[in-house]
Amino acid sequence: MIQAYKNRSPWVVAIITLIFGSLVGLCYLNKGRMAVGVFFLTLLSIFPSAGLFSLITGNFYFGIVISAMLFRVMAVILAVLVARKKLIFPLSWYAKAQWLWPFIFVGTLMVGMLFRGFVAAPYILPSSSMSPNLNPDDYLFVNKIGFKIEHGDLVAFTTNFHGRDIVFIKRVIGVGGDEVSLVDGAVSVNGSPLPLSNLGSVLLKNRGHTGIEAELLEETMPNGKRYQIANMADNSQSDITQTFTVPDGSYFMMGDNRDNSNDSRYFGSIAQDDIVGKPIFGFRVSDNGLPQMIDLNENP
Repeated sequence: MIQAYKNRSPWVVAIITLIFGSLVGLCYLNKGRMAVGVFFLTLLSIFPSAGLFSLITGNFYFGIVISAMLFRVMAVILAVLVARKKLIFPLSWYAKAQWLWPFIFVGTLMVGMLFRGFVAAPYILPSSSMSPNLNPDDYLFVNKIGFKIEHGDLVAFTTNFHGRDIVFIKRVIGVGGDEVSLVDGAVSVNGSPLPLSNLGSVLLKNRGHTGIEAELLEETMPNGKRYQIANMADNSQSDITQTFTVPDGSYFMMGDNRDNSNDSRYFGSIAQDDIVGKPIFGFRVSDNGLPQMIDLNENP
């Protein structure tokens, strides 16, 4: 049976397409084949275009964001142009109003899963191993594409620890070919101790504790990156190590809370294939219950 195509308001179509994308917007317009074609064309084109924009912005992640925004605007324009045509069609099931919300739900869920799996994902810090810079229960969003790893960077990675694959967030101390060692708590890279500046003391937050006092230091990498570290005790077991030679394509990771961190001193270097990504921004819940952005800048 032929059903008359009910004209869709271009404004409604524009809003639906802007929020949920071309797949939902064009299906709402009874353009199923066009919707699928535009969807896969976008998937095939977004990464090359992101690479082009990254040459301008210097950051592949922002290239992805700019490309996604550009393709979304183009999808809105296309959907509005289709909505303005006064045509009669057989009304397919996916264009009926009762299927709109289930279609939106499934589409949004799929996009969210793809985004989390390949672009960026949230993580919650379980411990104080990255104090004083990051606290337990801090929320971090990790970029999984187009990143470059250097000395001093914060990096998320997976490794097998006590029989379980766990995601850690630590700081890169050594890269492939480096020799890393600790003597009296001072880190040396390729035989040169990393400069330390004493900044006084700090209270470290930890689950179940109101605060643990520690010495606050600033460590400087050979490339000039600076960040704060905590020293809870002198002459601890973790203050003196053997010399670790980092294999090519691997990284030596350490927590900023040097006396309370499971890191490469215990489970060895991390291969490139085990790198998840780099944190790009984060937030924590402040003492008054409001969200507070975290400054991930390594050079305060």
